[in-house]
Amino acid sequence: MGFFDTRCMISGLSLKLSETVAVFLIQQGDILQPISLPIFGTYNRLGTIDCVEENINTVIVLNFFKSKIASGDIKVDWDEVDFDQVDNIEQLFEIVERGVTQNYASVLFNNMKIGFALIDKFIWNSIITVQHKEEPFPFQGLMLDVYQQYNDLEELSRQFFYLEMFMKENQMSWSLPSDHEQHYDEEISEFLDLAYVKFMNNPVIMNGIESYSKFILEEGNSI
Repeated sequence: MGFFDTRCMISGLSLKLSETVAVFLIQQGDILQPISLPIFGTYNRLGTIDCVEENINTVIVLNFFKSKIASGDIKVDWDEVDFDQVDNIEQLFEIVERGVTQNYASVLFNNMKIGFALIDKFIWNSIITVQHKEEPFPFQGLMLDVYQQYNDLEELSRQFFYLEMFMKENQMSWSLPSDHEQHYDEEISEFLDLAYVKFMNNPVIMNGIESYSKFILEEGNSI
């Protein structure tokens, strides 16, 4: 298939060469719900992320998937992979990516499709700096199953809570990456212009867009 790019779930900016935040999702009917805290890496131009920052969260998520596969709750329907040989989070992303970009049910939890969302890190960082009076809510749904035994994830939980609050306040919902074309300079600039127009009255997102613009356009990182 070759290289291809995609866009930030929140801003619509191109993720080509972008530091990227990923959140695993589960599809319940027509609704996508998060099942992981944020995982940080770089978009790899193959539909997912690599150069992942390994931490306790990535270990928890990988172990959860492996345990649910062993119990039969998660089915991996892809002949090209032996999940017993999957020993890091990047390999897990590669398997789930087949279901995101190829519309193939490669990973199912109790017959519900597993996918992920991708968010530009400049946008993420801008959102998580906004303070909220509310206390972070307890994990719900499958996230409770993933994290119920762990108490040392306060910073990632705070960031996730701030993102969820921002999405709720701005009537946004979780979604899978949907644009799988190659992004050249023209497309990257077009998506940037569209983001400026769409979010011109949203100072939080505009801060992230300005940081992204400086990185992409002023430092010559676009190809």
